[in-house]
Amino acid sequence: MNLRKFCTIGLSIVMAAGMLLTGCGKKTAQIAPFSDATWETVESDLATLETGEEKETYPSMYYGQTHTYAKSYLDYDGTVKYMFDDKGQLMGLAWTVVAKSEAQYQEIYKTLKDKLKKEYGDSTDRSGATNAGDVWYTEEGDIILIGSSTDKLKVVQCGYLNPLVSGEDNTDYIRSSETSETSDAPENGSQAPEAK
Repeated sequence: MNLRKFCTIGLSIVMAAGMLLTGCGKKTAQIAPFSDATWETVESDLATLETGEEKETYPSMYYGQTHTYAKSYLDYDGTVKYMFDDKGQLMGLAWTVVAKSEAQYQEIYKTLKDKLKKEYGDSTDRSGATNAGDVWYTEEGDIILIGSSTDKLKVVQCGYLNPLVSGEDNTDYIRSSETSETSDAPENGSQAPEAK
């Protein structure tokens, strides 16, 4: 091999390694295991990101829109919500499932918590008198797992928040989660509390 070819190959390897180390050309990481979305995702991306038909759209608490789609995860049929701000930037992503029994509710919550604990370590417990709650504060944004089990409804939601609306001082979501969602659709035109 001649010297010129050797230098060209060597330079290519050094440049590729430099790009990996500095993050140049690196794609933003996937946010959650139940969606391919990243924090760079915009509303127009949803048409290709979610192949199923959109279930509904309604105003988000970030002054943009919330888009919902049917989404199976962990072999359970649930709903994924994409919450945008008024500039079309993704602020939150959540998967919600309604359990058919108390045993299933406990199983779903434990499975999600175990997976998150394995990846992020111990959580901050935010459980209330009538609900379960765990929060992981990460540099990539907060991860919030909540559950509510009543005689009428047993629901679990796993939400991921954009770093812009994350942090221990941002407790609006925790307060609003004390009254869990009662359905995927608002009743009588009223909006059920949603995860940020």
